[in-house]
Amino acid sequence: MAISESNVRFRAYWTSLTGVQYQVNIVDAEYLGTPNNLDLGPDGFYLSYEGKPKDILNRLIPSSVSLSVLIADATMETIIADLALSAEDRFSIAIYKFDGLNYARWWAGVVVPDLADWDDADYPFFYRIKAIDGLAKLKEIEYSFAGGDYTFINHLISILNKLAITSFWGASDTFFSTAVKWYSGQMFLTTPPAALDPLKKSAVGLDTYTFLDDKKQRQYMKCYDVLNQILEQWNMRMFMAEGRFWLIQTNLLVGATNITVHGYDKSGGSTTDDIITVNKSSGFYRKGTFRFLRPVSKITFNQTYWMVNPLERLASTTGPYTSEDIGLFSNGNSETQDIRGTVNISIGSGDIGTGFSMVFKMKVKVGNYYLTKIGNDYQWTTTISDIDVLQFIANSNTTSSIAINITTPPFEAMGVGEFSFNFYKYDGISGSPAVSVSISYDNFSIKQSMADGNQPFSATSSYTGTLFEKKLEDLLT
Repeated sequence: MAISESNVRFRAYWTSLTGVQYQVNIVDAEYLGTPNNLDLGPDGFYLSYEGKPKDILNRLIPSSVSLSVLIADATMETIIADLALSAEDRFSIAIYKFDGLNYARWWAGVVVPDLADWDDADYPFFYRIKAIDGLAKLKEIEYSFAGGDYTFINHLISILNKLAITSFWGASDTFFSTAVKWYSGQMFLTTPPAALDPLKKSAVGLDTYTFLDDKKQRQYMKCYDVLNQILEQWNMRMFMAEGRFWLIQTNLLVGATNITVHGYDKSGGSTTDDIITVNKSSGFYRKGTFRFLRPVSKITFNQTYWMVNPLERLASTTGPYTSEDIGLFSNGNSETQDIRGTVNISIGSGDIGTGFSMVFKMKVKVGNYYLTKIGNDYQWTTTISDIDVLQFIANSNTTSSIAINITTPPFEAMGVGEFSFNFYKYDGISGSPAVSVSISYDNFSIKQSMADGNQPFSATSSYTGTLFEKKLEDLLT
C-alpha cells in the first residue's frame, strides 16, 4: 500500500528525558483525512530489540515499539474496535525524530492487534499498542527473486521488499545500508577502493536458496532463512535504526573509529555512501564490565552452488564505449566471453543518394591478448587488434536494430578486461547524401561463461539514449 499524509489517523508529539523530540504517527490504510491529535502516556514509547544482541552469532535482530495511548472519550475509543477487527497490516506506526530542522524517519512497524490491551475503566484510560518491524514475519513468506543480476544486494532487495513497511520509504530514500570488508581478488586490481561493496560484486544462483521436500520436489526456503543465511555467510548482523535497516559486519566494530557504509534504495539502486562513527559499539557495558564482540577471521559455509562475482555494469552515458574497464577475467576452466547488445541506427529524412554503409569496430582485450577475426573464426592474439564487427547497409530512410551476439574462444590467460565498441566510418558513398544519422546502444552486456554453462561475471549497460546525431555531410568533412 502507498502511505501518504492523508492516511495518518492519529499524531502525537513526545520529548524524551534527554530532550530529543519525536513525532509518532498511527497510520490507517483505510483512513483519508487530517491527523487527529493524540496523547501518549508519560513514558512515550519503548523501542525493544529482540534476540541476544550481545551474542556475536545473533545475526538477525528484529525490533518492536510499544506505546500507551490515552483514550479520553468515545471518539478516541473507536480505535480499539477498529484495531481489533482490522485486516492484517492495515495499521502501522511511524516514528520521526527532530533533527533541528525537520522530523526525519526514525522507525516504522506494523501494529499487531492481538498484542493490544487496555484497562477496564472509565475515561480516561490507556490503550497499549505494539508494532513490529516485520523481520520476524519473514519466517512465513516463501522466497522469490525480484529480478536482475543474482547479486547479494538484489537477493536482499527481493526479501526486504516483502515487508509491509516499505511504503514509508520513498523511491530515492536510503532503505538499507551495508558495511562489509571481505573481498575476492577479482573485485579490484591493487587495493579495494572505499566505494567497493562486495555484496554488490558477489552473486549466487537461485538454487542456493532451495531444498528438496519429501516428494523430491524443489522448494524455495523462507525469506527469513535466506536472509539469515546471507548474514551468516558474510558475518553480518541486521537491525533497524535511525530510519533504515543496517547490515554491518561485526568485525568492523572491533577497534574501528569510522566505518564507510553503502546506501541502497528499495529498488537496489545506490543512494549515498556515509561514514559513521563507532562509539564503543564494539561491545556492551554490562554490570561495570566491557565485553568485546571478537572479530571472526574465517567462516566456512557449505554451499551447494558456486558463489560468483559479477562485474560492474557498463555505464557509458555520453558516447560510444571507449576503453571500458570490464574487470578481471580468469581462465583455466574453458572460460569464454559472451558479448550481447543491440545497435539502433536511424536514417532521417532527406536524400541518401544510392545508399552507403556504416562500419563499426570492436576491441576486446583480456590481459595481453586481443580478440581478432580470421575469416569467420574469432581467435586471441598478442598483436593489438580491433575487429570490423558490423557493417550496416543504409539504403532507405528507416530505423533498424541490429543484434550483436558474439562468443569468444576460451581465454588464453587471466587478466584485466577492456572493451570498446564504436562507429568507425562511412563507406561506399555515392551521390550527394544529406541526411541525419542517429545511433544508440541498448543493453550491451558482457558475461564470462564457464564450460558447464555458469555465467559468473556480467556487465550490462542500462543506457538507451542517442549517443550522437550529426548530418552525414558533417561527418565526411
